[in-house]
Amino acid sequence: MQFPNTFEPQFGITYSEELKPGRNPVWFMSEGVKLAGNLYTPSDFDPSKKYPAITTVNPAGATKEQSCGFYSSKIKESGFILLAFDNRTWGESQGWPRYREDPFMKVEDTKNSLTFLSCLDCVDDNKLAILGICSGAGYAAYAACFDARAKSVATVSGIFDFPKWITSDSGVPFDEMLKASAAARKKTYLTGKPEYVQGW
Repeated sequence: MQFPNTFEPQFGITYSEELKPGRNPVWFMSEGVKLAGNLYTPSDFDPSKKYPAITTVNPAGATKEQSCGFYSSKIKESGFILLAFDNRTWGESQGWPRYREDPFMKVEDTKNSLTFLSCLDCVDDNKLAILGICSGAGYAAYAACFDARAKSVATVSGIFDFPKWITSDSGVPFDEMLKASAAARKKTYLTGKPEYVQGW
């Protein structure tokens, strides 16, 4: 049985050695997996200065170009550096099986994104924040509880009771979803092929 441990992005992801105003493609590591991101800097960006920085947390099933990218492109003009990134298994980031909505994995990715930001010369690592959107709001709040580097958390249309939210439309009880997920994990382990289940 062979399990792929890498996913090669179809589009090249590069680390922007010289950051410029606007959107900069970047990458960073999260628990041994390469994550793709876009770093947004103000239009009057000066690399010799230190800026407060915000990492963003995607809604379930979203990629960096969607809501996090939209908010980042607007908020940067208020003098912030923002990071929108694809979580493991999503978008241009590595990770397998693809499209895995794992709250605890997303929390670790968020904490590792703070580490990435703190390593940039243009970031004031005493002024780091997290912005969570939709279900990303719950992940953002959880990450901030266990990472003192996050000095503040902001949310947009936050969902904090994820089990209630995903069962409200589907009519499938949450414990049944967990059973289906466990069966899918077992099948993946035995066959090496992921089985995807409807989450909502």
